[in-house]
Amino acid sequence: MNYLELTQQLTQVSHRSDLQSQMYNFVQSATEKLNRRLNLSLVPLVADTDTNEILTDWPLLYLYASLAALYQFIEEGDNMSTYLQLWDGEVNQQNITAPGTEPLVMVGV
Repeated sequence: MNYLELTQQLTQVSHRSDLQSQMYNFVQSATEKLNRRLNLSLVPLVADTDTNEILTDWPLLYLYASLAALYQFIEEGDNMSTYLQLWDGEVNQQNITAPGTEPLVMVGV
C-alpha cells in the first residue's frame, strides 16, 4: 500500500470526501503514533507513491491510527475509540512490543 491508497481507504471507510485537505494530517498523526509506540523513526508520507515497511506489510496499523485521528478531528469520540481499540488489537495481534521493552517484533502476517 502507498500513501494515495491509504488516503483513498480513509475516504472510503469514513464516507468523508470533504476531508481530503486534512488527510495528510491524519496520516501524519498515525506516523507519529507508530513512531512513539514502536520506537521507530518513520519519515512522513507526502507523495502519492510514498510508502514504508509498516504501511506495506501492516497497513491496518496505519489505517486504524489514521481513522482515529480523523474521528478525533470531527469530534466523533465513539468512532475514535473504536479505531483506537482496533489499532491496539492489531498491535497486539502482530506481537509488537511496547517501546523500551524489546526490539520491534512482528510475526505471522
